[in-house]
Amino acid sequence: MGILLALCQVIGGVDDHRLLAAEEAAGAATVNAAASTTSALSDPMARQAAMEAAREAEQAPVPRDTARNNDVMGRPGNGESLLPESSPHDDEGLFGMGPGVIHPYVTIGVEYTDNLYNLDKNRVSGFTTSFSPGIWLSLPGKKQVPVTLVTNNPSNGGYQYEMPNFGRADRLQLFLLGDLDYRMYSDNSGLNAWLYRLQGLARYNFPSGLSLQILDAYTRNQDRFDIGYQDSRLNHIFNSNSVMGTVDWQITEKFQAKADVSLFSLWYDEREFAGMERDDWAFDLHLYYHFSEKTAFFIGYKYIDTQYNTNTLYDSTSNEYYAGVAWDATDKLSFLFRIGLRDKTYDRSQLSDWTGMTFELQSTLRLTEKSKFTGSIYRNNEESDMYLAQDVIRTGASLGYELALTDKISLGINGLYEYSDYRRLPGYNYYINPDGSLAYDNRRDERYAIGWQVNYLFTDWLRAGLGYRYEERNSTIGIYDYYSNTIFARIQASL
Repeated sequence: MGILLALCQVIGGVDDHRLLAAEEAAGAATVNAAASTTSALSDPMARQAAMEAAREAEQAPVPRDTARNNDVMGRPGNGESLLPESSPHDDEGLFGMGPGVIHPYVTIGVEYTDNLYNLDKNRVSGFTTSFSPGIWLSLPGKKQVPVTLVTNNPSNGGYQYEMPNFGRADRLQLFLLGDLDYRMYSDNSGLNAWLYRLQGLARYNFPSGLSLQILDAYTRNQDRFDIGYQDSRLNHIFNSNSVMGTVDWQITEKFQAKADVSLFSLWYDEREFAGMERDDWAFDLHLYYHFSEKTAFFIGYKYIDTQYNTNTLYDSTSNEYYAGVAWDATDKLSFLFRIGLRDKTYDRSQLSDWTGMTFELQSTLRLTEKSKFTGSIYRNNEESDMYLAQDVIRTGASLGYELALTDKISLGINGLYEYSDYRRLPGYNYYINPDGSLAYDNRRDERYAIGWQVNYLFTDWLRAGLGYRYEERNSTIGIYDYYSNTIFARIQASL
């Protein structure tokens, strides 16, 4: 409880994109679950079968809003999820393949915003309509998406949070997901676009305790419109792909080792963003000590080699050493805490290297069977989205609350506070603003977001949601200030 109270004192609200994105990594489609207990908050080794059975039996979580587009540089933005939600009832399965194997779904959403392009001046309002069909399948059959891989483009290596430990309850695990998202903008039909994602995972668990795994996540999506780009009315469409191979070895009942090798690639449709295209090679090694069924300590090392396609001035390598604990303190409270020391070295000597502390805390507190808090705190060095800024030190906190008011009506509230410190290129005492003017202040941004959503379950296969979101950014360089109000609604059918 103390952890969640501390989070409340830090931000006085609830989550936005980071909580939502982390929740997708847990396979649920709720408004605010960056720290879901089924993701990285508890190691599944000792109690995996029981945990997965419990997750299968859970009631459907709160649906998520249909957010307009991602945050800058493909950060998960307001975290819209087009995934279906779990049903508490058994079924015969689609096409006679058994329960929980194949799940088609479709979502129709509409939203209104008073600041489509996130500008301080010359604000433009408009409607965005989306049509999003999709399908996912898993073997063995499941009623809830077992994992959704949410990449974070500014993060070196492509992922912001600690990757989840996947289950050992089944010998062979297969998962595939594909969905489309057609977005239509009332203000400018030239922004209309087909977006999509493809994800897959295959894992084989040997009786000896050795597991082999490969996963791939391809995403075609939009960055958030922002004055920081050359033209806020560009499509901002990016493509990213993350492929990762994992060797996981449960050496004894107490000791576990895991090694990941991955390649994250990012590229854009429009040449104006070519300077942000890059490839990240990463190697990550974990060593776990399972102190008890509810507590696991770990240490690790991560190496990342970042190579830009054209903007090679920003090529770098990172070495990070970290330690952490995953603790299911009670049946109601669980958390993961990780702290590390990261050294980021640029290939070019004219850039300033960075050495500093990184950390993340994810926590979930289930108050009752019908309500829970989720929260996170984070700090890391990320790639820059601004000309003449070599990187960004980003620190934030988020908090969310979910409540099932009745069997059919549920409520989600979420909020975020985020602080971004842009490190200017050495030798320059100014930034060049998008309008061509010069800014001599160091850029530091504070960003706030708060939102709520009410959901109604018509039947096991049909649900609807209505919500509101307020977002504001205050910068030491005034041209980057903005605020927006957004109202959204969606209806979703899924099997």
